[in-house]
Amino acid sequence: MTSKVIVYYRNEADVDLGPAEEIKGAVGDYYTTTQKHFVNHRFTRVDGETEGQLTEDPQKVTYYYERLRGDLTVKYEDEAGEELAQPKYLTDYVGLPYQEKARSFDNYELVRVDGPEMGFYTEEAQTVTYVYRKSIGYVKVNYQDTDGHSLWPTINLSGQIDTAYSTEKKEIEGYVFDHVDSSETGNYSLETQTVTYVYRKGTDQELPGIVRVRYQDDQER
Repeated sequence: MTSKVIVYYRNEADVDLGPAEEIKGAVGDYYTTTQKHFVNHRFTRVDGETEGQLTEDPQKVTYYYERLRGDLTVKYEDEAGEELAQPKYLTDYVGLPYQEKARSFDNYELVRVDGPEMGFYTEEAQTVTYVYRKSIGYVKVNYQDTDGHSLWPTINLSGQIDTAYSTEKKEIEGYVFDHVDSSETGNYSLETQTVTYVYRKGTDQELPGIVRVRYQDDQER
């Protein structure tokens, strides 16, 4: 008299991961079953006798597996490693795709991305780190006469947003400093700032507060 053992390979939802196998023989014959490997799955348990003797009644052995999950951490940091926002912690089945993108932060610009923004969840934990730095601001310093003509090459300053800048007037031969448009000192901003030093023709002797007195006789000598 013959009998058989049916071997199933299923996930925890009782969905087959592969075809069932039958082991046939005479009642009393020895049988053994084999645990198989399935990509992105991990064996969890088995129902039934994995080995033994065939009996008159057919037997069933079921190997169960669970689908592996992978972890992904997404970080947002400055160049010093300081967090600009709380990290995101994501998890999904191994083999499924993920896609991330950079966030925007006021007064910061993206420098680089450490780790792939697109990929697949894996058994090993993965990390994607977006690295930012303070945006750069610019200040143009002009030196002009009262008619707007340049008297000195424009000086271009740059620095990180919210850091301080400082400008200075120049001594320009044949001209006297008159006034400055905008702030000589301040902080860099996202918008380019312009500081203009304005001069008028004259010499250092023509300084404010100096009174020139001329004496003449009756004949205007």
